[in-house]
Amino acid sequence: VFCHYDRNGDGIATRFVHNKTWKLYETGEVFNIANDPLEEVVLTEDDVPANIVATFQAVLSEMR
Repeated sequence: VFCHYDRNGDGIATRFVHNKTWKLYETGEVFNIANDPLEEVVLTEDDVPANIVATFQAVLSEMR
């Protein structure tokens, strides 16, 4: 799922891609939302399966 969120309408948007387990922000922050729903532990891309990162990055690239 791709999400674009502009809370204040000021043009400063948050964009991210997620599935049931992983969430990748456009900024590069990655979370395991299945184990960390409050997004307290930022993971590195090395902590996430390579195919997930590649797929999510491709979606974010297309949405820009």
